[in-house]
Amino acid sequence: MNAKQRARWRWVIGGGLVIVLLVALKLRDGASTDAALHTVVVKRGPIRESVVATGKIEPKTKVDIKSKVNGIVQFLYVDAGDTVTEGQVVAELDKEVAEARVKEARATLLAAQAGAARARVEVSSTERDYAQKELTRQADLHRRGVVSTEEHERAKRDFDLAQIRYESAKANLQIAEAQVAQAQAGLERAENELRYATITAPLTGVVLSRDVDIGSGVSAVGAAAGFGTTVMTVGDTSELHVVGLVDEIDIGRVTLGQPARIRVESFPGKVFSGKVTKIAPQGSEKDKVINFEIKVSVLGDASGLRPMMTADAEAIVAEKADVLLIPEAAVVRDSGQTFVERPNGAPGGKDRVSVTLGVGNGAEVEVVSGLGEGETVVGP
Repeated sequence: MNAKQRARWRWVIGGGLVIVLLVALKLRDGASTDAALHTVVVKRGPIRESVVATGKIEPKTKVDIKSKVNGIVQFLYVDAGDTVTEGQVVAELDKEVAEARVKEARATLLAAQAGAARARVEVSSTERDYAQKELTRQADLHRRGVVSTEEHERAKRDFDLAQIRYESAKANLQIAEAQVAQAQAGLERAENELRYATITAPLTGVVLSRDVDIGSGVSAVGAAAGFGTTVMTVGDTSELHVVGLVDEIDIGRVTLGQPARIRVESFPGKVFSGKVTKIAPQGSEKDKVINFEIKVSVLGDASGLRPMMTADAEAIVAEKADVLLIPEAAVVRDSGQTFVERPNGAPGGKDRVSVTLGVGNGAEVEVVSGLGEGETVVGP
């Protein structure tokens, strides 16, 4: 073997050694990776299981004030944010047309009453009674042959005409009395329309919004235009609550009377106390998702809360102050049993340990039995 061939073999052998070394290093790194386990320590702490409903702050009662008659707004006595009491005048419509209708209706009633009085006078049985007596006398005389048949027939016709005039007068009186009743109803309707032009607050509360200005036209409730013009909205803010939606998956964990925590974006970090006071008996579907509406009433101090604020109401399903906790992701569920994995000392080695779990919130879960404080388990 000459010098050139020896040099070539040295390069081949050297390259082989490098390859072997790289493979060994790779295998060593792989073993180290397999052996490295991420662990977490079982700790003590508080945990709370809850269901969150996102919604809006609503007052105890909210009413849209609408007019019962069409008209033009002439006066507005309150604005948004003002406090009103039940029965307080909050607005008035132009009354000129309504007042004219009342005068016209009163005149119509007077005319109808006069017509009824005249008709009442005309209803008299005197003429009929006289004709009845004359017919009886003529009939007696005719039987005795004192008067002729023609005279008897004339007395009978006179009685018939008197009877017709009497019945006609009675009918005219009934018509006149009906006209009086009709005119009376027309007057009452006109007076009501005049009274409705004065709009009052239906409850004691706060004006949440004013929706018209002076000079605005309003349509009556039930008018052809729809449900009528909203003049303003008044709410009883003595009590506030959150109306929110809960997914059908979680609604089974919500019960009446559950304590709740309420948070609003306007006051970061501040928590208001509440409780669940209403659960809808029927869900509503939107985008193929079923939600149930719940109401969470605010308890205690509600300073700063205003209707229509976005709020999260957290109904507390369960809450514990000092329990053993592990991450929810560290739990292994297999064949209906619950385990955690614990390192056994061997490189990458771990053993399953059966555990009993309690309250969970999706991030952490309570360990009732199977582990002790300070132990390590394989974590996420």
